[in-house]
Amino acid sequence: MPEGGGTEQGPGETNQAMQTRKPWTTMTKQIGASVFFGVSSIAIITINKAVLTTFQFPSFQLVGIGQMVAILIICWSCRTAKVVTFPPPSLHQFRKVFPLPILYIINLIFGLGSTKILNLPMFTVLRRFTLILVAVGQIVLLDKYESLQVNTCLVLMITGALIAALNDLAFNLTGYIYIVLNNFATAGNVLYSKKMMNEEMGKYEIMFYNALLSIGPAIIIAWVTGDLQKAYYYNGWSNPLFLICYLLSCVMGFVLIYSTFLCTQLTSPLTLTVVGCIKNVAVTYAGMLYGDYIFDAYNFVGINVR
Repeated sequence: MPEGGGTEQGPGETNQAMQTRKPWTTMTKQIGASVFFGVSSIAIITINKAVLTTFQFPSFQLVGIGQMVAILIICWSCRTAKVVTFPPPSLHQFRKVFPLPILYIINLIFGLGSTKILNLPMFTVLRRFTLILVAVGQIVLLDKYESLQVNTCLVLMITGALIAALNDLAFNLTGYIYIVLNNFATAGNVLYSKKMMNEEMGKYEIMFYNALLSIGPAIIIAWVTGDLQKAYYYNGWSNPLFLICYLLSCVMGFVLIYSTFLCTQLTSPLTLTVVGCIKNVAVTYAGMLYGDYIFDAYNFVGINVR
């Protein structure tokens, strides 16, 4: 008997206690990462909507380019300050990160484009179709299958999206095409990010090289489409409120990408996508206040089927 009359704890009991605590620690991290992603996503959608709709900024592509610049500055500053480490630019690094830059550009451009064209309730509802793409993609790329209960929930969410879409009085074909491309790019982006992190690539490494390889093509596209000229002649650059919103959008671009990678790393691509749909509850009702949502009973029911 040890001193004090207590009972000595054997190694087996210590290991068992540690094993009991570990799942709780993991679950706490997963919940924290999911909440972080949800809050970041709500914030950036709201800010982007303000920039593009309230302030009528003419170029959603320039918003995306600003977010890429913010990612590059923040990641490289953290590397210089030795807060994080990742390899310097090289051809090998560029090869490692493909095809993420292509998916990132498509995701960013068509995501911002659909945000500008569609009202927020329909934007958030149509984003639910990403669930199907991610569920199928997990099987193909990651060999991961979901349970019957999870698949049933997915079917219900998609059914609600279909009801809402079929009764959208503000139907815009261009907006619908944009969001379909956005959904495919989002699914590919999330799945390949998870695959790369499984292969020991760091979050900052992926973020930096993704933005570095994406910014050049994005600027060329903006120049060819005339978005650079539209942004240059925009008369709101002298408005302090617009500048604050634009800078917030740029910084939140980094925050959102970081929270996306963190949530993907700690959970799964499908969990990330489901969290994205759940946070859309708040975005949907907030979006009805912007004034570009046209009420229809069937559409409203479809929006609320989650």
